[in-house]
Amino acid sequence: MYSSTDGADGSFRFWPLLHLLALFCPIFSYRESVRREKRELGRDKRFEELVALFPKPRPTPDVSPEVNPGAIITTGTGKRQVLRERAVQLAHELFAFLREKGPKPEVEKPHKYEETEDYLMRVMDAVGPWTKAIHHGYEAKFKERVAQLYHELEEAGIEHGLQMSDINPQVHNADNIRKIAETLFLVAARMDAEDAMKRTASAS
Repeated sequence: MYSSTDGADGSFRFWPLLHLLALFCPIFSYRESVRREKRELGRDKRFEELVALFPKPRPTPDVSPEVNPGAIITTGTGKRQVLRERAVQLAHELFAFLREKGPKPEVEKPHKYEETEDYLMRVMDAVGPWTKAIHHGYEAKFKERVAQLYHELEEAGIEHGLQMSDINPQVHNADNIRKIAETLFLVAARMDAEDAMKRTASAS
């Protein structure tokens, strides 16, 4: 191990350690970047598979975003089917919204002699507009619709897994919106499974 001084004249002897850190930090950073990229690719692949499993419903008067399906069909299996189709429709729209905004902008690592304040400014300049667009886009286009669907699923007694903390956090981000979309797809999958079990039980 390297001590901080040589003990005799007090001269510093930790420079070899600093040199090692300077050598290995870029390697560690690169490996972490690769791991992060693999995680994101796996996450996106899983999401694409969910999208493929649930085709986007054709717009009809009952499930059109411009009207309230709850005001058209309020009871029975018809209402349940409407809620299922609205969940799938909304999930597709959320996913399309994220694809439209694109991935989080990449920011070059701090330069060797770059001041922390300058680096943070670069991060804000690159990521700030993207973050702002996602937050306000969700607020304007989806927040009320997701909240309404949440309450209607609760009213109908349909298990869904949505959380109000996800629907209305202080700041909306891509991961949070992706979680909502995935949950909505899973709502439809659960409803399909339950309906299939009921049909099987009726037929036996």
